[in-house]
Amino acid sequence: MAGEWPIEELSKQAVSIGPALLSLAVQEARWIHRRVERVELLSSTQAMRSVAADLTVPTDLAPQLGLYARESERRHDKAHPARYVVPLGLMPKGALEEFSITPADTHRLTAEQTNVLLVAALTQYASGLGASEPDTVEILTSAGEIALSEQADSRLLNEFKEKLSVDYNQPARSALIDLVSTLDENYILAVAVKADPGIPLRISFSHRQRVQAVSSAVEDPPLIMDAELPFASPTGPPYRVEVIAPDGLEIETASIAVRSGGSLAPIVEHNAEQGDGMFAQLAMPRGQSQGGTPHLQVWFGWPAGAIHQVGFIAGLATIAALAAGTGASLVLGQSLPGSSAGTLLAAPGLVSSLALGFATTRVTSKAVNRLRAAALVVALLGVFGALAVSLIAGQKSVSNREVVTLQVLLGLLTFTAALVTFAFPGRAVLRTRARLTPQSTP
Repeated sequence: MAGEWPIEELSKQAVSIGPALLSLAVQEARWIHRRVERVELLSSTQAMRSVAADLTVPTDLAPQLGLYARESERRHDKAHPARYVVPLGLMPKGALEEFSITPADTHRLTAEQTNVLLVAALTQYASGLGASEPDTVEILTSAGEIALSEQADSRLLNEFKEKLSVDYNQPARSALIDLVSTLDENYILAVAVKADPGIPLRISFSHRQRVQAVSSAVEDPPLIMDAELPFASPTGPPYRVEVIAPDGLEIETASIAVRSGGSLAPIVEHNAEQGDGMFAQLAMPRGQSQGGTPHLQVWFGWPAGAIHQVGFIAGLATIAALAAGTGASLVLGQSLPGSSAGTLLAAPGLVSSLALGFATTRVTSKAVNRLRAAALVVALLGVFGALAVSLIAGQKSVSNREVVTLQVLLGLLTFTAALVTFAFPGRAVLRTRARLTPQSTP
């Protein structure tokens, strides 16, 4: 991209492309028909987000948005543009990891290339301030620094505002402050795409992003996810978000929520039924007046028959085996056959080890780690109990003292296995599933 349209060539065409690009960015509903976003949780703190935008390059702005190989072609109108520059949307500032885009011949403009176009777009607002030429250049330079910053920078923004004297034209001053404030918090994802003006096309992009895993009043959930939805707007293009549950968990409730009184209140929600929570789809309501950036909140839970139940069943099997070994030691006394007792105790240990394997999912959260630790403890108790019986009871001659020691040991192991199974991993059965209603939080 940089070799095909270097900064110098973009600078020559920026007077045409910049204002048209900014016009599209602030009037998305005019040319973007809808957006569909898919959020797939990769871990408790990372998700893969994929956005598909259905759009049309406006025919009335096509001449301005056209990106020519050389500016002379635009000036003399001797060739059709190779591509058109369009903004896919405003995104919160931050690094985009593993970014990819389709179709393959769609090119993402670098931050420096986009900045050249933005400064040209802001020039028309700066020219209306009534400032001197040196002051105008200084104002635009400051605006460009803010747009190029990788993170929101209040210091740069305050310095920019100080350069805008109150004596300047107030409408132009207010418009410029609003635009630059937006560019301080967001960047414009601009692309060059081959297109036929007036004909719909779809552009998709995906990237890895950190999300917030939070705790809530919902009692002991395996995981709760909170992620901003920068493309969701009740006044923008139609928007739909799809959520994919990670391995080993399922969606209980998903909602699009906005901040109200210090907390997030859902405006649309999806309550999944047991066993039907691998996928959820939410559509942003149109025309509602909501404040702040919408958030996606998802409560994940254990699916029926999954690792939570397997771990509990394995724990019960270990308790039963240890109790049987304890009873056998009481009945048989010094004639206890060590090999039989060892086999009796080893089997549930192996089952618990299998449960530990099932508990290994892509998600790392407090509740999942508790389950893993509990399964590991139960497995070790079963194996250790089998080893103890084999070593003590497998001798040719077993003293009464050794039998008593074995009985006490097995009793302690049985009690510990029960304690771990019924207490440490939390509830042995599924907790009450989270449910949401509009304008309420659990």
